[in-house]
Amino acid sequence: MSKQQISNIALYMRLSKDDGDREESESIRNQRNIIYDFINENFVFEHCYEYTDDGYTGANFNRPGFKEMLRDIEDKKINLVITKNLARFRKKLYRFRRVYRKNFSKSKCKIHSYIR
Repeated sequence: MSKQQISNIALYMRLSKDDGDREESESIRNQRNIIYDFINENFVFEHCYEYTDDGYTGANFNRPGFKEMLRDIEDKKINLVITKNLARFRKKLYRFRRVYRKNFSKSKCKIHSYIR
């Protein structure tokens, strides 16, 4: 199987609760490993950016990593965002639709979920 060429890929990872005193939760580390394995098997890319919100709820978009990713999408710095599953963006996906239209679709940035 041939790999797809993408200029700039972004990983988005989120966990809604802290994992003890560690700097980064086990779940975030696991999400990163799963996504990088998937990316390396399926894509050839120039740059890869990471956006993480560890300890933030998916009930709203008030998350620093998510906001930074949206700014980079608007600046056309990213062509594809990969996440473990779409629930990492927002618990209630119907509320994500407006953000998708405003940011992703307008900038022609695609989203791929490792787990559908």
